[in-house]
Amino acid sequence: LFLRGLDLLGRRSGDENDEAKSHFEQAIALEPRFARAYAGLAQAYSQDAVYDRGPKAAQSLVQAEALARKGLEIDDTLSQLRFVISMVEMFKGNLESATTEILRAIELKPSYADGYGLLARIMDFAGRPDEGLEAIGQAIQMNPRVPALYRVVRGALLYQLGRNGEALRELTASVDVSPNLLLGRIYLAAAYAGSNQLDEARW
Repeated sequence: LFLRGLDLLGRRSGDENDEAKSHFEQAIALEPRFARAYAGLAQAYSQDAVYDRGPKAAQSLVQAEALARKGLEIDDTLSQLRFVISMVEMFKGNLESATTEILRAIELKPSYADGYGLLARIMDFAGRPDEGLEAIGQAIQMNPRVPALYRVVRGALLYQLGRNGEALRELTASVDVSPNLLLGRIYLAAAYAGSNQLDEARW
């Protein structure tokens, strides 16, 4: 159940994410102190916020935090649990605590590509694009398949630095890979506008 849940979680689609939640919930029902299942379930709920899945996104973030904190009571060494707490803090605007949590996650698991990806996004929100580019570069090096969200974050950082041509290439690639990722389209429109390609931005 747990491994199937992880597989579904990794596909990053709405329906499969909901199915992943069901698998993690069943795993927890069978083993109530299975911290990794709590981490998986918390991550599944957090994806509703990451991918802006409609009205349930805000409530899902609350649920993600509750599950992550429950998991930490069982095992406070799981990097995935720190990842979720960091994401929640980021969405709340608490960037300092978000940074502390994700750095702790990376310390616990130095090969954690998504940890570096989240660090890059936090740096984007914090107005520290050079540090963000360094972090997303490490994420891409560790995960060469390059998920669409990594490209969005890298494109946003390049846009923040005024490197609009490079930003357009990254963001166009992100939309090609994941057409339903709203964040990618928002940043792509901004990059077109920043490049004075207003017709493309309106489209």
